[in-house]
Amino acid sequence: MLCDTHTHSKYSFDGAESIEDMCLAAIEKGVSVLTITDHSEAMEQVPYNDIERARILGAKEEVEAARIKFAGKIDLLFGCELGQPHMNPEYAKKVLEEFEFDYILGSLHFFKGNVDLYDVKYTPENVDFYIKTYFAETKEMIEHGKFHTLGHLDYIMRRFKDCYSGLPTYKGYEDTVEEILQMLVDRDMGLEINTSGLRKWMGELGMEVWVLEMYRKLGGKYITIGSDAHAKQDIGAGFDNACKLIKTAGFSEFTYFKNSEPIKVSI
Repeated sequence: MLCDTHTHSKYSFDGAESIEDMCLAAIEKGVSVLTITDHSEAMEQVPYNDIERARILGAKEEVEAARIKFAGKIDLLFGCELGQPHMNPEYAKKVLEEFEFDYILGSLHFFKGNVDLYDVKYTPENVDFYIKTYFAETKEMIEHGKFHTLGHLDYIMRRFKDCYSGLPTYKGYEDTVEEILQMLVDRDMGLEINTSGLRKWMGELGMEVWVLEMYRKLGGKYITIGSDAHAKQDIGAGFDNACKLIKTAGFSEFTYFKNSEPIKVSI
């Protein structure tokens, strides 16, 4: 059973696909469950407004129409990738009060001051500082909560091409990673395997097996798989790789969320 719990449509600032076209592509690829998780970014001192409301409403209405059109062919779910909700709690509160999502993915895309992680110039000299800052912000976000799964813990690694002679790693930061994972376990939250690393310069999954093993040993229960597709051809990409990693780490199932409830699927 192929499930993709992290995808973006034209209702994300960096997406272009209609939800109908995403469904058609997913069905062709044999995807059983497709979750649309368009961005909603909680930025410091940027209020929730009618433009954002209309954007989310547009996605919701298109999901509802596609559910009817593709009934029996795919289970289409309405989700949200909620960016750094701890930085603007009032924004996050209004989004979650106005819309009922099947699934909320909590992700960190910006440092404080609304600094896009992708705009930072990472070097061997500053990478330690930024990893520690990223982890500190991640812990604040988990403490704030209001989401089901922590998205792409390895996100910042995508920008480390000039910082390591080989692939980047969180080895050396095991204690902090354990703190993050323990926070997830204590709050009954999931951990995402994001497969986009396979399509980027790394050429491999960014999630390290020892992180998954640590999450399992601490009592973690929910591993979700997301392609982070912004184009229809990437929907479901890397699913088999993620399942192999999950099994290597000692799990026998992955999870998706529907109506905010975790549904486990055996591998």
